[in-house]
Amino acid sequence: MAVRGDERIGCCAPIAVKDGSLEVAKMAVKESERGQGIGGKLLDCAIVCARNHAVPRLYLETNNSPPNAIRLYESAVFERLPGERIQPSPYARANVYMEMNLC
Repeated sequence: MAVRGDERIGCCAPIAVKDGSLEVAKMAVKESERGQGIGGKLLDCAIVCARNHAVPRLYLETNNSPPNAIRLYESAVFERLPGERIQPSPYARANVYMEMNLC
């Protein structure tokens, strides 16, 4: 959780996946706070957490409508999954699937 004073301005929820990976889920930054590097810091924390716990892979699902988010993930070296590796998603809007291998 990213907090400024008493206000929550961003969040990221790593969720355990069956294969031992973590899904980077519920990643969000308050609209008025975007463009200040908060999303990058939240993502960095998720990556450090995964590495500290010997997690082999981070995975995420998003939508192509927030291009800034996709650029953030790509800059952190997340790669898009090829179509044959995409599993059915519980997220109705998801149309971009990415992973970062940590091994």
